[in-house]
Amino acid sequence: MSGLAFLALASAQLLPSALAAAKESAKKAADTFMFGGDKWRTVYDDMRKKAYYYNFRTGQSTWSDPRKAAEEDAHRWMVLIVIMLPFVLCFAAGAAYLVYVRVNHPDVLKGPKKPTKSGYTHSLAKAAKASKGKGPKQDEAAAAAAAAPADAAAAKKDN
Repeated sequence: MSGLAFLALASAQLLPSALAAAKESAKKAADTFMFGGDKWRTVYDDMRKKAYYYNFRTGQSTWSDPRKAAEEDAHRWMVLIVIMLPFVLCFAAGAAYLVYVRVNHPDVLKGPKKPTKSGYTHSLAKAAKASKGKGPKQDEAAAAAAAAPADAAAAKKDN
């Protein structure tokens, strides 16, 4: 065999294995990443047909991608903030309104005013106070007693 034929035959046999080794090395390089100051490696489990992640510093492995777990935590906080924000703002607005009323209109929060003793009593209140404790029969008797002198005076006039 000539040297050139031998080289062509050898390169044809070695080329696929060299390409496979280059792909394997590129795959290992791509499967290693830095996250949170730690070096991680993605390892594929042939039995489960699933990838797991190995931390070189701690020696621990996990089935969940640490990069996605950090994104999910940030997403959870964002959802919590978005959901709670209206309630917090409503509470703050209510508290601010109470402070405003307390500073500018303190009499509103004190309740109804108690009556003052000015000495003036409305005529209806006087009538109600005068009839207090009297039943309907007493009112009729008082009306009859008031009407009796008028009837007596009318009877004298007729005689």
